[in-house]
Amino acid sequence: MSLTPLFFFLLCGNAAQAQITIMIDPAGDAKRTGRIIGDSFERAITLEIAQALKTALTMQMGCSVILTRSAGELVAPLQNAQFSNRLPIDLYLNLNCAASSGPVSIYVYHFSYGEPFIQPVQPLSFIPIDTAHHCAFYTTSSIAKQVVRSLQQAHAKQFHTHGPYHLPLVSLKGIKAPALGIELLLSEHHDWRPLIAPLVQAITQAIAL
Repeated sequence: MSLTPLFFFLLCGNAAQAQITIMIDPAGDAKRTGRIIGDSFERAITLEIAQALKTALTMQMGCSVILTRSAGELVAPLQNAQFSNRLPIDLYLNLNCAASSGPVSIYVYHFSYGEPFIQPVQPLSFIPIDTAHHCAFYTTSSIAKQVVRSLQQAHAKQFHTHGPYHLPLVSLKGIKAPALGIELLLSEHHDWRPLIAPLVQAITQAIAL
């Protein structure tokens, strides 16, 4: 897949969709192992989480779920952004994990340079990669807030939920669809398993609004 070194241009505006499509991006690849959690690496855990989310979301929502990578695959810079922008997706989820000696926690992020005001993007307009997030900024913000609210209200006793935080995350750069970064703080690599059902429920509620 060819990539423009500095900028590529994105066509804003989505065609009508009959089915919800979610793209899940598990952090890491064949070269980037990521952080160590328990007896495993981040790249293996995020792929396991992505596959579990795909199964659960497909069963519960009947939606189409696309994973950005498989085991042993290399991911080039901006490859996933280009991939997502060529498809009519409704939500992009970037998954990350980190080790923690404290309670299991979920952090929710979305892309921002800290702009105090985002001007609406005109349909069918071309925009540079650094402002791609303007296309769905307010929708993204609304989804992020709803996901955090759902997790905090229904599962506060099970785990801690933080956010949403607005950061210029490289993993979300250049994506025009609503895009969230989700980071799980785990003590052991299998601690993510009880989080799948709450995440699916929160995502389902957020998209339905």
